[in-house]
Amino acid sequence: MLYLTADISSSTYSWGGLVWRYIAILVFIAGLAYLSTILLARYYKSGISGRNIKLIEKINLAADRSLWLVELGDNYYFLYIDKNGLTKLDKIDNTTLKLVENKTDEEAGSNFFELLTKRVKNGDKIDEE
Repeated sequence: MLYLTADISSSTYSWGGLVWRYIAILVFIAGLAYLSTILLARYYKSGISGRNIKLIEKINLAADRSLWLVELGDNYYFLYIDKNGLTKLDKIDNTTLKLVENKTDEEAGSNFFELLTKRVKNGDKIDEE
């Protein structure tokens, strides 16, 4: 009679080899995830660069309330956003507003609030368009 036997103990795989293969597979998957994130970010950035509306600054007042400074063409708009919707607070042309660049958030925020409080103190009427 002919008996076929298999020796289980003489496997070609060792635990060390399996661990290294799993590590290599994980590194490969992490690399693919990183590259796909980079490609998606480039695609998104190129998609929004040609648009006419830009969010210049956003200040959160509460969890569901914020002030936005939005650029639309040559004009800037102060917007108040809450859970009930959006309200236009003011429209400012390009010559009136001086944008703060490369300054700290504290300096930029103080200029934003100075302009807003000056408008409120002067009682400037907001034109509804």
